[in-house]
Amino acid sequence: MKLVALLTLLGLCVGAAYAQSPYGGPWTMEWNFDSDMEGWVGSGGSVGWVGSVGGRSGAIYAPEAQYARFDTLGTILQNKLTDVGSDWFVVQCDVYVGNDMFLQGSGISVAREGDYKGPWCTGTAASNQGMAGNDKSWYNTTRNKSWGLAVGQWTTLQIDYGYSRPGYFTVGYTACEGNAAGWTAGSWQWAIADGHNAETHPSQIFRWLQIGGGVSGAQTGLAQAYFDNVRVAVAPEPGSLFALGTGLIGLLGGVRRKK
Repeated sequence: MKLVALLTLLGLCVGAAYAQSPYGGPWTMEWNFDSDMEGWVGSGGSVGWVGSVGGRSGAIYAPEAQYARFDTLGTILQNKLTDVGSDWFVVQCDVYVGNDMFLQGSGISVAREGDYKGPWCTGTAASNQGMAGNDKSWYNTTRNKSWGLAVGQWTTLQIDYGYSRPGYFTVGYTACEGNAAGWTAGSWQWAIADGHNAETHPSQIFRWLQIGGGVSGAQTGLAQAYFDNVRVAVAPEPGSLFALGTGLIGLLGGVRRKK
């Protein structure tokens, strides 16, 4: 049984599971905005840090078409936001639905240099009370999942770019309490599901993380949105996997010697 457990753990480190489910960690970088914007730069005068909202302490306010960006150059994320080769990435963020515009045009996105196109998860038209997903750098088909949001509630957005299924991406969000569809609060709803077979870009490396509106190809930003707990996971370096594998082999040897 110990041998099976060790081999299973090693397998999880080398490759991702193919069944669609939200990624839950570990995370490579995280921002909780408890005291400031933590390196994120706002695009307009209204973007900024707030001390509390929706029962939480610390968040970034990015209303309507304004946004905040984080530049990955010079960080551990540099050249890792891609699904080329053995790489993959997951981006997740909590968003507070501030008013009856719901999250129209606001959400999370990952952008390349130049035209800032890339995968995104943003709100649909306010009349649909839901979220949409796309990757304007490649996939170029917007898909929606409506009726899952509710005013005065937090939702969690996630873009899974090649982790759960190499070569494909999914876009999802958690249903708010009191949503019009009647879904269980906190249940995951997928604007782009695994069954859509949405292909990742075969060669693109993205640079920027973005929260807020102003997303290329998305709805016009009209929401009064607040963002918290941004998390990013990228594929570990081969060296760290080798070290982990060596450690597991050593542990396995110790188990056998005890026997």
